[in-house]
Amino acid sequence: TAPTEVLYVKFNDPRMTPQITDAIYQASFANLKGVELKRIDDSAHFIMFDQSQAFYADLDAFLSAK
Repeated sequence: TAPTEVLYVKFNDPRMTPQITDAIYQASFANLKGVELKRIDDSAHFIMFDQSQAFYADLDAFLSAK
């Protein structure tokens, strides 16, 4: 019942298109009611290091809205 937002990356593999990546995350969290999924491009495993501005802006927005 807690608000949930999942930030994820596009895998660093040319075979993994954004559409395939999105579908994987959508399927992975399909049973979590109300989940918000957001892809952060140009990032590797650690979004908070690779795209720190995008990560902290999204975190601040999430915490402010909840």
